[in-house]
Amino acid sequence: MIEALYAILLGYHTLKMGSSYALEDRESQKARLHDIAASVVESCRAHPLWFMVGKKRVEWPLAGCSAELATALKWESGLLVEIHSGARLGPAGERGLPQLHRGVTRIPDPRWRITAEEWRSIGGLGLEATRIQTDLAVRVLGWHVYRCQIAFKGAEIMHLARLFVEYHHPSGWPCTSYDEKYGSGAVILPKGSNWVGLLVSRKNQETAGHGLRLGLDRMSLRRADDCQRIYWNLSTHGKDS
Repeated sequence: MIEALYAILLGYHTLKMGSSYALEDRESQKARLHDIAASVVESCRAHPLWFMVGKKRVEWPLAGCSAELATALKWESGLLVEIHSGARLGPAGERGLPQLHRGVTRIPDPRWRITAEEWRSIGGLGLEATRIQTDLAVRVLGWHVYRCQIAFKGAEIMHLARLFVEYHHPSGWPCTSYDEKYGSGAVILPKGSNWVGLLVSRKNQETAGHGLRLGLDRMSLRRADDCQRIYWNLSTHGKDS
């Protein structure tokens, strides 16, 4: 699975050649991307995404967690070396490959909370520093999977998108909910959203174009589409190795 994910990340960077990605030495880039791929898979193996249904613990598959985590890193940082190293922060001070903001230090459950010291130290190249970043990122994803009971259902696009919707939300933000009774499913957006109360269903999408579905959040849906492709690739070629 590590090699399959590495090939995906390397292909992404190859397409970006000619931009700021070209400033990094190709061999160093390959080694760094392999560190990212290995760290993503090993972090998901050590810290699987899970939630509780009654007394039963429900876990995401390794390929699902790896695809979601890799997609988050890819879209948050572009996998740029200066963001990976910590030399460059996000517009609101977000740090590292996962672009974690200071709000993660206020996660109420200590199993997923990131300390202020951990947050300030995010960044650094090499396998060990990269693994620390992916471990912290999967804790944030894990918190939202747990608190919002986000299931992995065969890479169903709405479930993947829900987690991307929650990624930067503060811990007290109401969870988006997925309502199975609408057949193909409907997303009820959280209180405070500009789209409050809007039901987004695939049936409506087919009859009214993409406008209603985009109520979920255009960026989260695009990330979910990308995540779905990565998952299929890992499931087909990556196995669990």
